[in-house]
Parts: sequence; structure tokens; C-alpha cells
Amino acid sequence: RRELKVEDVPAGPGRTNLKPGEILVSFTLPPRPPGSSDAYLRMIPRTEMDIAVVGCGVSLTLKDGVCTHARIGLGAVAPTALLVGAGRAGADR
Repeated sequence: RRELKVEDVPAGPGRTNLKPGEILVSFTLPPRPPGSSDAYLRMIPRTEMDIAVVGCGVSLTLKDGVCTHARIGLGAVAPTALLVGAGRAGADR
């Protein structure tokens, strides 16, 4: 049994970093600090096609009106989802 960060599981289109015969049996979500929220939106240019041009997920934590943690992820723009900008490190203050 081993643990991986969720961002380390995908290796490319249709590929994962799981070893041969290994299966994902569970995942753990850490407790969220107070003042945290998440959002996800997809940009779909036409309603008759359900193919996203980009998907964007954002996780923020605010304390006393100041952003103390941010993670930003983009999907459909690269072979795997990307953590971008300051969000790559989980920008903490």
C-alpha cells in the first residue's frame, strides 16, 4: 500500500503512474480550514458540443479578508491537468 498526491496520479492521456496490477482503492481529503471555498467552471464554445476548451478549478482560503491559500488548476489545455501560477505551490501566506 502506498500514498500518492492526486496530482501525481495522471501521467498523460489514458495513462497513470499506478504500477502494473495496482488499483486505486481510496483517497483522503484533508479537513478544510474555515474560510475555504472551491469553484470549477468549463468554457464550452457551443452548446451542441460538450467538448471543453478549458476547465478551471480554484481553491481559496480567506482569513480576515486576506487570501491565505490559493490553488488554481486548468484542464483540457495540456495532456494532464495543470496546477498554474502561484497555485502550483499552494501559495500560502
